[in-house]
Amino acid sequence: MKPENTPPLPWSAYKAENPKTRIRNAAAELRISELELLSTDIGQGCIRLNTDILGLLQALPTLGPVIALTRNDAAVHEVTRPFSELHLRKQTALFLRPGQDTRFFTQQWKHVIAVNEDDRQSIQFFDAHGDAVHKIFLVDESHTEAYQTLITQFRDPIQTSSLSLENKPTKIALNDEIDAGSLRQRWSQIKDVHEGGQIIN
Repeated sequence: MKPENTPPLPWSAYKAENPKTRIRNAAAELRISELELLSTDIGQGCIRLNTDILGLLQALPTLGPVIALTRNDAAVHEVTRPFSELHLRKQTALFLRPGQDTRFFTQQWKHVIAVNEDDRQSIQFFDAHGDAVHKIFLVDESHTEAYQTLITQFRDPIQTSSLSLENKPTKIALNDEIDAGSLRQRWSQIKDVHEGGQIIN
């Protein structure tokens, strides 16, 4: 297990000194995870939620329109609209809505924090390593009372900055024989989300 690690400054203090730095970049500079950095503000702008991930997802439609954001080193996916009714298939959460099919594979979702940062409220999900896997931000049209109800319902009784995170696995080197041009061409021909795995294999 990854040992506890406390950064030199709480996130709120770090941001005050570096107002233009995004938390993803700040965490990289401090060589810690986003979750570890946010956890320094537990009891201030952050509230730890319990790990009833599917229960939380089921409550998302009550929030009305929100920004749903997923980001990694290669891409950003962002959409602003309400969540529809949740459909579950084991640990897969599906929100089926016109123009936007959203599928969340929640096996790796291990931590949740509600964040109030500069009066911008959000719910943020993290994996076992402390990396952000999905973030939901309220907008002007969001139902703030429903948000507060959700926070009260799913609030974790233990509100400390203490964390126990898993070490990240060693990265697998990419195959030098991959034909990037051919992969991009086949990827551009995808008609259905389920074809992705076939294109990569």
